[in-house]
Amino acid sequence: PEDDGIHWKVGDTLANLKAMCETPITRHYDLIFTCPPYWNLEKYSDNRFDLSNMDYPHFNNAMANIIHYCCRLLKRGGFAVFVISEVRKKDGGYVGFVPDTIKNFQSAGYGMEFYNEIIFMTSIGSDCIFMNSTTYGLICTGMEPLLGCSCFLKPS
Repeated sequence: PEDDGIHWKVGDTLANLKAMCETPITRHYDLIFTCPPYWNLEKYSDNRFDLSNMDYPHFNNAMANIIHYCCRLLKRGGFAVFVISEVRKKDGGYVGFVPDTIKNFQSAGYGMEFYNEIIFMTSIGSDCIFMNSTTYGLICTGMEPLLGCSCFLKPS
């Protein structure tokens, strides 16, 4: 097929990213856009290496490795956009997925900066209360019809 400049990768994300970094002529990208699993919110398979089957510390470590390879593949001045939002522990409290993702980008090397945050809210979510920046999230009554994107910049 004709190369339209868009490259879709399906399968084990970490394996795909490692392979992309190890090719003799590594391409670098202006934008990496992804919607990673929200830890245990959905179960994708019975494979024990599936991110959705890991305990949170192993999940976060795997995400840190994925983020490292994403940053490595970005062009200077490029953006990584991760569609993420908080997930809850069994007791109802947040696990800290959003701040952990920010920390993972900042510690990945490459000078990654937390550049912007985009939160899409439907009218059903209009009763949400924005919390101060130290809480990294929103509190909503009932359903949580939110979609958050965290944007990171690889400096020029």
